[in-house]
Amino acid sequence: MNNYSFRVFGEEFDGSKLFANGSCSSIYTSGKSSSDLFYNQEAPKSLVKIVHPKKSDSKLEGLRFLLEAYVGVNLNNSEITMVEEFSFFNNSNPNSRHNLAIKIPYMGTSLIQTFENYKLKGKDMPLVELLNCFSSIAYSIHQIHSRGIINRDIKPDNIVGQNGNWHLIDFGISKVVSSSDLPTRLRTLSSEIDELENKTGFVSGTLHYMPKEQINLQKRSFKSDIYSFSVTLFNLLTNKDYYSQIKSSIKFPITCKKPLLPLGFYTDKIRDEIFENNQNLILDRFGDHINDFSIYGDFERVLKAGLSANMNHRPNAIEFANVLNSLLINVLKEDNSNSPSISHETHFVNSSKLETLVN
Repeated sequence: MNNYSFRVFGEEFDGSKLFANGSCSSIYTSGKSSSDLFYNQEAPKSLVKIVHPKKSDSKLEGLRFLLEAYVGVNLNNSEITMVEEFSFFNNSNPNSRHNLAIKIPYMGTSLIQTFENYKLKGKDMPLVELLNCFSSIAYSIHQIHSRGIINRDIKPDNIVGQNGNWHLIDFGISKVVSSSDLPTRLRTLSSEIDELENKTGFVSGTLHYMPKEQINLQKRSFKSDIYSFSVTLFNLLTNKDYYSQIKSSIKFPITCKKPLLPLGFYTDKIRDEIFENNQNLILDRFGDHINDFSIYGDFERVLKAGLSANMNHRPNAIEFANVLNSLLINVLKEDNSNSPSISHETHFVNSSKLETLVN
């Protein structure tokens, strides 16, 4: 990996600028080397993302990355990752077929890293900060759904922020629906990716945040993102892994030596049991921060509905955003402790008018 080098955006990149490695992509710093930024405690101004060198001969990964680039330049929302530019490049691997780079602004540390940093200090992530994050991201999800995009990989690693500003990132396995108002090229590209995935039986996403329909290779909808969002919120409120609780709740037949993935057996009855077992833990997390329990009741209702095994029972993103904003405002009134600046607008929208867009 350290010998891998390429030139793009008028700049040379090599191992010294490697910022992070994922299973399908690599991210490099633009400007100074990663070590210089680390030792000087600086944040990079922008990042350059490429298909992981080991995946650069994969047609599927190449098409996904191209879709991510196109989606990024066509979205226009401050709470969603922007793609500043993208370009093809030459590199030191003559066998690479998908030499595409995208340049994105650095938007802060991931939600999971922020959460873990608080834990290392023996603290919980402040409730106001947590609600500010999730209300912002719920509205971001509404924004992408209204443009006809399903993210398909919402999880704490793909939410980043700094100074109270939170952003949804990584559209590498997103899907553009046929009714989208985005350019035809994006819809066509998304269809090509679907065909390749269907041929290989490939399940895209992150197992612990996948909805049942994604595991069963059923048709996914905007409500699939709502499940992943709900699991992410549940995990951070309870400090427990929802998927692990699903596994421990399922009783497999004795004759089933190699059972299917546990999520395939997930039902709303199991959801109800898990929610009941954790209900007091969630309520304790709010402590004395709320005075209007009707608002908290609305929050419990949408969170529980968001975890439904049946996608048709889940709320849409704007309903989730409205409830979270109401809860955030209520907590802010009660909480006089140090809290991050709340920089995003509160977004209240009549969800009934948007049923055709986000259902």
